[in-house]
Amino acid sequence: WTPPDTTQLWSFHLHYWEWAWALAADTDRDGARSVFAHHLKSWTTATTFGTWDGWAPYPASLRAWVLVNVHQRLAAGTDIEPMLCDSIELHAGFLEHNMELDVGGNHMIKNIKGLLGCAVFLGDDRLMATALGHLDREMKVQILPDGGHYELSPSYHCQVLADLADMAGLLAAIDHPPVIDLKEALTRMRRWLGEMLLPDGTLPLFNDSEPVAPGLIAALDPD
Repeated sequence: WTPPDTTQLWSFHLHYWEWAWALAADTDRDGARSVFAHHLKSWTTATTFGTWDGWAPYPASLRAWVLVNVHQRLAAGTDIEPMLCDSIELHAGFLEHNMELDVGGNHMIKNIKGLLGCAVFLGDDRLMATALGHLDREMKVQILPDGGHYELSPSYHCQVLADLADMAGLLAAIDHPPVIDLKEALTRMRRWLGEMLLPDGTLPLFNDSEPVAPGLIAALDPD
């Protein structure tokens, strides 16, 4: 989990655990569960709580979202389920007290998303209220009146839009009362994205943007 001669960005991606989505989608469920169990045990043993790179807030946020989502497919009913649930509780406590208020922007949205995912998984109303309080504040700051994200990067705009849509979907799935500001923010952000697309349907690349695949853009439902 700390391979030599790698960049910190590479290391961060390793600790995001987003590679676990592929395991969750694998048709060989028993094989995928076995691989996941091996990696969860290995990662838990090899990493030290609170130390970078594994426990930097941004990787912890992405990893928390992955863990709560793959739980049912990869761990429920297995001998590693208690370990995974304990890890999710640990992530929840860490994120609550390590929000990237100094960095802000898309990092804060990822922090909030990870915290909200943990709160719903754990059935923790207090934690959910904390996450939604952060979300309300950040939407007021980050989503401009015209719907653009305040970092003014089309690809970051897509990332934040996707995160907000994920959170809206999660809240709807648990029959949480609609968060009006969230619904309105999504509407404005989709409209901004639709207006910004080039004639060939791609994103303009400015302000630290990178290409976003056409299928991913379509999934964001630009207006």
